[in-house]
This record gives sequence, structure tokens and C-alpha cells, in this order.
Amino acid sequence: VPLRFYVSPDRTVTLNDYTADYSQSSALSAAGLQVSGGVQAASTQAVDILEGDIVPLQATIQNSSGADSGLLTAAFFAHAPGWGDWYIGSDFVTNLSAGGSAQLSIDWNTIGFSGNVPVKVVVNPYGRLTESNYDDNVSELTVTVVPAIAEQTISFANPGQRTLGDAPFVLKATATSGLAVSFTSLTTSICTVSGSTVTLVNVGTCTLRATQSGDAQHHPAPSIEQSFVVISTGGPQDIQFAELVDKVIGDPPFALNATASSGLPVAFASLSTEICTVSGSMVTLLQSGTCLIQASQSGNAEYAPAASQIQSFTIAKKTQTILFGSLSDKTFGDDAFSLAATATSGLPVSYVSDTPAVCTLIDNVVTLVGEGQCIIRAIQGGSDIYAAAADVSQSFTVNSSPQSVNVINFGSLPNRLITDSPFELSATASSGLPVSFASLTSATCTLSGKLLTLEATGVCRIRASQSGNEEYPAAAAVERSFTIRDFTKLDQTITFEPLLDKSLDESPFALTATATSNLPVSFNSATPNICAVSGNSVTLMAEGVCIIEAIQEGDATYNPAPIETRSFSVRGNTGPNPGTPTATPIPTGTPQPPTGNDIYLPTVRK
Repeated sequence: VPLRFYVSPDRTVTLNDYTADYSQSSALSAAGLQVSGGVQAASTQAVDILEGDIVPLQATIQNSSGADSGLLTAAFFAHAPGWGDWYIGSDFVTNLSAGGSAQLSIDWNTIGFSGNVPVKVVVNPYGRLTESNYDDNVSELTVTVVPAIAEQTISFANPGQRTLGDAPFVLKATATSGLAVSFTSLTTSICTVSGSTVTLVNVGTCTLRATQSGDAQHHPAPSIEQSFVVISTGGPQDIQFAELVDKVIGDPPFALNATASSGLPVAFASLSTEICTVSGSMVTLLQSGTCLIQASQSGNAEYAPAASQIQSFTIAKKTQTILFGSLSDKTFGDDAFSLAATATSGLPVSYVSDTPAVCTLIDNVVTLVGEGQCIIRAIQGGSDIYAAAADVSQSFTVNSSPQSVNVINFGSLPNRLITDSPFELSATASSGLPVSFASLTSATCTLSGKLLTLEATGVCRIRASQSGNEEYPAAAAVERSFTIRDFTKLDQTITFEPLLDKSLDESPFALTATATSNLPVSFNSATPNICAVSGNSVTLMAEGVCIIEAIQEGDATYNPAPIETRSFSVRGNTGPNPGTPTATPIPTGTPQPPTGNDIYLPTVRK
């Protein structure tokens, strides 16, 4: 039975099962058996092996005689040109029982072999190899050993500066493989290449690329680029580029103007593309800042390149002013009221109390907390387009009340982590009477006196109250809320647009708010005597200031969102047009609109 060879994807050369018969013949084995002369047909299956590979050679031998074989060897040979059959290794089996088979193998280092290499395996009794049984028990496989593919690099010297009008010149570059190098021009408007000869066609920077694509023995070489300047023998030139006028963001695109003494066209480029861009000679303003414009002229056969000129100008933001009318004097104990100021930019105006001992501000609602002068400052901080407006202040006097009043001052509470320690609450009443506290969300926070303990993530609501005495009426209860977060959860925020003032006949209307978590947002009225909320629908109940809270309690992935509150004035049916900002007084006991997490509840005075 002839030996047959197989090659696996890992380049293992294998003789198949039931190939080399070992049976009785004229030659004796170490066990006294004879070697068959029946295995002599050669197999020639071409196999590609990369030079330098370590190739496993395997042969399966079967004893087709009726007796044990004793010690057998499989000797492997590779034919080396000029050397003949080169012994490359052997393997053995101590005994092969009748009808049994065994696989023998070696590793062949292919260094030094190339081309079509015959590989032989000879099966024989150990020490009994003779010329006759060598010929009888040999099979052959032709293996193609491919030389390893070598890396190569290119050496390409820079041609150096040239002058327009110079004669064509020959490039020189070599590859470590000895293979020929090719050239191309990457700037055909400046220089061209034919074969290895360069012709200069204009002034500027010439960039050339050298390549070598490789062959069967070499990988392609990494390309090499060289650049050099082509100068002109012509006369000098200069650029006249006048100063540029400052601009204001929002101004339309405008044209640049510059001339070269040569009469050649001038090109422009922006050196501050985040501030301004240039297309041709047109400049487009993007944002405020300093815009740098470069004017250049690259020359030609008659003129050398001109020195570039740079001009800059400032792009300013638009100006704006605040319109904030005067405020009338008040009496301590008067209801909270809303402010109305506008900016000429249309941007929203915010407010700050510069006298917090006399008056406090939440959103645009003023609450009187003491007697004296109240100073309110209107602020508009600007935007990408508008500069900040100058602050505008208005003041008024808070006069003494003819009767005693009782007002609670309970500051906002910051958001907390569930891991934070218990902390004490603090609030005062204008009457000087003690303030008591109660938790409205005992599942998330509990109170012992003034000591607040965090129990779970979510929204914690605290109510501050003062019941009054014979001299002072009960104060309006004040609620504060904050979120308790878990640092292992994701944070989220709520987007809740401002609400326009309404009249009673504009009821009901729908609310809209979204959370960055995409979880649903719910709504609550902090002033149920003024407005009621059912789902996302608001029903107006009475004149005053309506305060709406947007709430998202979180879930297993997200922390509760900070509560967003919006307030608006509710007027009678015959009041001003909806959306017209006015200063709206708030009836006695109506809570102040909160900012962030603040909530107020109305309480009827004695």
C-alpha cells in the first residue's frame, strides 16, 4: 500500500493511516521478523511551507504481519540540492503487535531548504536498514519551501531648494532589497515626475513620494516623502492689507480686500477658525473673540512669494440693558409679591436681595421678613451672543406693622447622600417664638426634635411651623424638600420651562416636563388654595401665586432628580392679558414660590 501525505492548516505533513506495511520479507527485524518489500510507490503532493518554519512530519505505520514486530524506526529525510538526502530526524516504537498501528513524528526545521524539496520517510527494523529494505520501505512527498518574505526600507535624500527655471533633474533613492524605487509628485502644480526625472513648473513647495512595491521575497517598503521649496528668480513683491474694523456678533459676512504690488491675486485664510472662517475673500463671524486673518501671495515665475500679512479685529457680544421699574413701599406683614423686569435681549432676568434681613427672594417672589429698607438687584448674565447687562437695583421701605406678625424664616436644604450623618435643622420666627419641625416623608427621613436622620433614597420633605400665642398669630407653615441620593446610582435632572401668568378663565391647562433619565415626571401644587394639579393638568382656583413642583422619584438605576419649581401669577378674569409680567400681590397666608427644592404651605392667621 503506498504511503500518502496530507497537510493540515498548521502545515503539519501527515502520512495517512494504513500506509506503510510492515510484514515478513527477506530482511530480518530485531524480533526475527522479515520486512516486506511491498511499500515502494512514491506520492508527490505539493505543499507550500515558509522557509524557517518548524514543520511537524508524522507517519502512521501498520503491522500487517501475523506476529509482533519488535523495535521499529521511522527515519525522515529531506533532499538538499548538492547534498542529496539529508537526515532530519527519526522516531521509533519498541514493538508493534500484529495488526497494530503507531504514529511516529519529528519536527523539521526548514532553514536552508527552498524550492521543491522531496521529503522521505523510511520504515525499518532498528539496526536492520539495508539498501534493499530502504528502497522497499520508503515513500516520498514533494514539499515546496517558499523563501521567507523580507522587510525592506527606502533611503531617499531631500533634493534641496531649487529655483524655477532649473533644468530637470534625476532623483536618487535606494531600497535595502536592491529593487528599483518609483517616484510620484504629490504637488503636480509645482513639479512633475516622469520616471525618476523631476521638472519644475511653478514656485511653491514640491512634495515627492518614493515607493517600492516589493516582490515574492520582499514586502512593500514604507513610502518616503520629501519636500523642497521652488523659489523664483523674479522680483520681490509685497502685500497691502489694511486694518480691519471691529465687529459685533450677528453682523453679516463681509468681504476682505488686499492687493499685491505685483498685481497677482491675494489669498486669505483664518488663523482662528473657532472665531471666524474665510471662504474666498468672505469672512463669516462665528462667536465673540479675536479674529486673525492672514493674507498671502505665493508668487510666480516673475515674482517671488510675498511676506504674509496678518490683521486682526475683535468680535464683540451684543449689548443689552435691564428695564426694572420702581417698587412701592410696604408694611411688614404684607403679602409676598412678584417682580417683573425685562432685558432688551429678551433673556430672562434674575434677582438678588441685598438686604436679606428685611426681604428675601425665591425665584421672582419677594417675602418681607423684617422692617427697614429692602434693596432688590436685577441681573442678566448674558449669553453666547449678548454681553452681561449692567445690574439695576430698586429699593423700597418696609414700614412697621400696626399689629404683630409671625413669619417663619426656614432656609433651603441642600441635597444629601444616603451615607451622610444625621444633622440638625434650623429655622426662626419673626415673633421670636420657637419653631417646630415635622417630616412629611418618614420613609426617607425621620426627625427627633431638630435632628434629621436619612433613611432611604428619595425626596425628603420637612415642614416648619409656629402656632403663635396670645400676642402673635400662627405663622404660615413653610416646607423645604431635598433629594437623598445613592452614589452608586446615576443622577438625573428635570427640564421644566417657565410658566406664563394666567387669568382664572384660562383653566385648566397642561404641564410638560422631561427628565434626562427618560423616566416620567409628576407634578404637585405647593399652593392648592390657588391652583390644583391632577396628573399633568392644572386647575386655577383663586387669584394669587401658583407654585408647581416637577418631581421624578428615581428608580433602581437613577437617583431622584432635584425638584424643579415654577411659579406664576393667577389673576381675575378681567385682569391683564395672559403672559403680561406684573407685580402680583399674594393673599394673606399664600406660600412663597420656592427655588430648587423649597415648598411653602398656606396657614390661616388667627
